[in-house]
Amino acid sequence: MKRLIAFFLAVVLCISLVSCSQSIGIIGGADGETQIYVSDNSEEKSLATPLLYKATDKDGNVAWLLGAIHIGKADFYPLPDYVMDAYESSNALAIECDTVDFEKVFDYMQYTDGSTIKDHIDTQLYDAAVQILEEHGVREQVSDSYIPAAWAVYIDKCAYEKMGYKQQYGVDSYFENLATDNNKKLLEVEGDEIHGKSMAKLSEKAQEMMLMSSVSGYHSTESVLKRNNKSMDIWAKGDEAEIIANTYSQTIADVPQEQKSLFEEYYQVIRYDRNDHMVEYVKKAMVDEKEVFVCVGIAHIVGDTAMVDQLRQQGYTVEIVK
Repeated sequence: MKRLIAFFLAVVLCISLVSCSQSIGIIGGADGETQIYVSDNSEEKSLATPLLYKATDKDGNVAWLLGAIHIGKADFYPLPDYVMDAYESSNALAIECDTVDFEKVFDYMQYTDGSTIKDHIDTQLYDAAVQILEEHGVREQVSDSYIPAAWAVYIDKCAYEKMGYKQQYGVDSYFENLATDNNKKLLEVEGDEIHGKSMAKLSEKAQEMMLMSSVSGYHSTESVLKRNNKSMDIWAKGDEAEIIANTYSQTIADVPQEQKSLFEEYYQVIRYDRNDHMVEYVKKAMVDEKEVFVCVGIAHIVGDTAMVDQLRQQGYTVEIVK
C-alpha cells in the first residue's frame, strides 16, 4: 500500500492537474500571496533549465511544448531566457484548464442518481476523510454528492498543504497568471468538462482506491515528500532521458497483484486517453494561432504515446530547445 500511496500523491506532479489545483497560496488570492514574475534583474539567474521542445508542422506553424509540474519551488524562477523567449514570441498560451478558477470542474464529478458518497464507500474510509477535511477547514466545500475521486482531490490538497507545497510555484499556474497580466490569449486544452469527466470515468473501485491512498498518504507523507522533491529536481535539470525514466519509474510490476487492474485503469484514463485528446488539440492550435506556447503536465509531453512521441510519428518536426 505504501508504494501505491507514494505513486498517487506523486503522480499529480506530472499528470493530474485536478489533484493539486486547489492548493493554498493561489496567486493573487485574499491570503496576500504575491504573484511570481520574471525578474528584470539581469544578475539574477535561473536555477532551472527545463526541457522545452519546438514542434513545427509542414506549413511552418509552431508549438512550443513545455512540460509542467503542477507544484514547484521558488528557486525555479526566473525561468531561463530560452523558455521565456518562446513564451513571449507566441500568440497564445495553452494550458490544461484554468488553474485559478477551478471550482467548475467539480460540476462533472458528482453523482446524478440521487445517491451520495456514503452509499458507495466504506464508512470507516468516509469518516477518516471527513476528519482530514475538518482539520483543514474545508469540509463545507466538499459535498457528499461528490464522487470519491473528487474527495481524493481535496484530501491531496490537504496533504500537499501539510508538506508545505504551494500551487503558486506550479509551472502552469505561473504562466497562466503571467498571460493574464500580459493580456496574452489563453487557451484551455481540456477545460473543466473534459478534465472533470476524465476523473469521473474511473470505476468505483478505482476511485475508492484513490481516496484510500489519499487518506493514508496524508498520514505518511515522508516518502511522498522525498519522491516529489526528487521529481522537481529532475524536472529542473531538464535531462530528457532522466525525466522519462523518473516519470515512468512506477511500473505495473511494482503494484500489488490485487491492485494491478485498477492501476492499469487509472493510467489508461488519466494519462493515455488524455494524451490523444491533447495531441489533436495542439495540432489544431498550431494552425489557428501560427505559434502557440503549450504548458501541460510533463507526462503528457514525454514518453510512449505522449505528445512528442505522437507528433514525431505523424510527421511533425520536434526538436529540443537549448
